[in-house]
Amino acid sequence: MKSKHLILNLLLVVTGMISLSLLSSPIALAGEKDKKETAKTVVGLHEIVAVLPENMHLSAKIDTGAHHSSLDAQNIEFFTRDNKEWVRFQITRANQKRIYIIERPLVRSARIKTRIGEGATKEPQSRPVVMMQVCFGDQIQEIEVNLTDRSHFKYPFLLGYSGIVQFNKLVDPSLHDTLPLTCSVPKE
Repeated sequence: MKSKHLILNLLLVVTGMISLSLLSSPIALAGEKDKKETAKTVVGLHEIVAVLPENMHLSAKIDTGAHHSSLDAQNIEFFTRDNKEWVRFQITRANQKRIYIIERPLVRSARIKTRIGEGATKEPQSRPVVMMQVCFGDQIQEIEVNLTDRSHFKYPFLLGYSGIVQFNKLVDPSLHDTLPLTCSVPKE
């Protein structure tokens, strides 16, 4: 009987030692390291972003319910440059008393379902999509942005969840204006 208890106790000690060694193994630590490297910054429902290289600061709605990011653009025109399709559009910043004329290569056209308040129709809208460098907090990412008339909305820029993922952010809708823009903006 004593030898049975001794064997069970020895088995428990060995099992405990194996468990402890696994916890401190490089595999377990690598998992912890990955968690730290992917830590997300919490942002609010409304933030400020900057479109680069124009360094145009825009109020943005951070919208986890929208897949795509959108920018308020007027006078959208398509043209050809070097045998490629391009888009020219205008952004008016009334608070800065400035009009920006921007040209970007056309990436694709997106079919977007409109919401109530956006002149909702049964058919999806076709919108031009361009790549834009966007500064959000201390990061600059190049993201896809569709162009549409958002003049009837309070926020001219909508950062959809694909952009939120690229910026590695979490959204707390009870917060706003949590991130100052601190990107290193290249001078032209």
